[in-house]
Amino acid sequence: MGANFEPNNGEAIFIAMLDGSDGWRKDVRDRLVAKGLPTKRDEAWKWSDLRRAARDITKRGSTQLRAEMAPQWADLKRETGDEFSAGALAQAAAHQTAFFRHHLGGTYNIELGASVGASVASVVISLPRALEYTILEHYRAADGALAIANVDYEVGPGAKVNRVVLFDDAPQAGWVLSSNVSLAPGASFTQTSLTFGAKFLRQETRLSHPGQGATATLNGAYLVGAGGHADMTSIVNMQGEGGELDQLTKGIVHSGGRAVFQGKIHVDQAAQKTAANMTHRGMIIDDRSEIDSKPELEIYADDVECSHGNAIGTLDEMALFYMQQRGLPEADARRLLVESFLDETLSAVKDEKTRDSLSGRIAAKLKGLV
Repeated sequence: MGANFEPNNGEAIFIAMLDGSDGWRKDVRDRLVAKGLPTKRDEAWKWSDLRRAARDITKRGSTQLRAEMAPQWADLKRETGDEFSAGALAQAAAHQTAFFRHHLGGTYNIELGASVGASVASVVISLPRALEYTILEHYRAADGALAIANVDYEVGPGAKVNRVVLFDDAPQAGWVLSSNVSLAPGASFTQTSLTFGAKFLRQETRLSHPGQGATATLNGAYLVGAGGHADMTSIVNMQGEGGELDQLTKGIVHSGGRAVFQGKIHVDQAAQKTAANMTHRGMIIDDRSEIDSKPELEIYADDVECSHGNAIGTLDEMALFYMQQRGLPEADARRLLVESFLDETLSAVKDEKTRDSLSGRIAAKLKGLV
């Protein structure tokens, strides 16, 4: 973008949310005024053009937060850099952040619903004690919405956190969900995400991993059909010795859907004895659909066990033939193969009821598809 850059409709609304700001919020506004939202010319967004998604937005909307516990509202300062940060924009434009600090273990539900128009939301979830927590996040959007949400996690020493993120099908809406996850030594963090795509959807997770006995699991599943888009992006910084990470993302696109997987693991020189594994598997049902993927390892330590795998293919015809030979009709065999392909990503969800609910949503979407 040059000096003659003119914001489109949606960009102008996000800029107006920051009018009159000072300090770091003014920095966010100045960057947005100068360069706009990211486009496919920005490397980190080359398959997800947020500026294009904003051009048809003509009004300011709102994002409604529903939670079982009332939050504290805080004016939090966000570190910003030269590059666009969806999380910084959401936190800056929201002005007040919903701050949840849970001192008792258990299960907590959070729902964010976006109305028509451009909106933002900012949430911080602090889980400081060495207890087990399950956080269920549910995202809904009305047709014509474009919501940018920042949901950060602070995980204390010895805490065990199970995060489940569910996006409802939103064929005429857009979501950007940005999360910074900070782990303390000895903490455990498991994230499982399920999306059926949207007109524009991007979930980005940035995980700061201290090593020192901390473990992390990042799993995700996508099932994207006609006109749908789903971008699952993650950046993990392994910073200390003895850290563990497992990451599995699997997905299916069909009927002209498009999915993106971008995963990066950065291992600092101090992060010796790191064990980090990242796997992405995509399945394309027809030749009208597309999956773009970019897994990366950046390693500066010499005593590590790190790997990444990436494969994009079609339904296993040999397995299909094998199942048909044993009496299963072709449609049932195809459905079972696809369900089992995606269900693997849900294995880390400890709560059986939640896991069954997610599997049921996948099964419902697959009816008539295979």
